[in-house]
Amino acid sequence: YTQLDGTLYIEFQYCKQDDNVIKEYKCWEMDSLYVDMGESEGFFLSYTKYIEKPVQPRKFDPYGVNYYDKSLTDSIIKSIKAEQPKDWRTLVMWLDKAANVYNGFFILGI
Repeated sequence: YTQLDGTLYIEFQYCKQDDNVIKEYKCWEMDSLYVDMGESEGFFLSYTKYIEKPVQPRKFDPYGVNYYDKSLTDSIIKSIKAEQPKDWRTLVMWLDKAANVYNGFFILGI
């Protein structure tokens, strides 16, 4: 999920600020997690149920900015650990940092 060839990516990005979170992000951060939609369409088939209800907006927008706070991130981690979908460990390790070090995370759409 970290090699950046092509242009069709969903970016999982740490939320590093405490206020105005939805307005304070910058694409292509080095510590982000990238999902290549050309190679990983199965990712969203497996993970949609975990990310479909962000804090902002209220429904996942694959073309916009989606914000998940610490509390929601913890809930997502628990659900993923319980069900263990494909490649779950990589995502859970990244999400754990979002919940414990940062103020949640964003998913920046294509």
